[in-house]
Amino acid sequence: MDRIIERPRNFHATLDTNARELLTNPDFALIAQSYGLHGETVRSTDEIVDTVERALMSPTGALLHVITDPTLRAPSPEVPAGVMNGDRP
Repeated sequence: MDRIIERPRNFHATLDTNARELLTNPDFALIAQSYGLHGETVRSTDEIVDTVERALMSPTGALLHVITDPTLRAPSPEVPAGVMNGDRP
């Protein structure tokens, strides 16, 4: 018999907080550079345009590691009823 396990309402917030405390990301730009690629880390919106231009001019592939604010959430898309079945509202 299958059991349904309910997650607490703040499950994702708790998970995100714990993950931030326990894990740190590697320097992805440095890893890209170690493979001969163009790699840069973007820490602010002021850096984006110049960094993307340099990446596009690179003769090799490029990896841009964009640091974002972990407390901000992307908006959840609202799917109108019936759209999942191919119907249009």
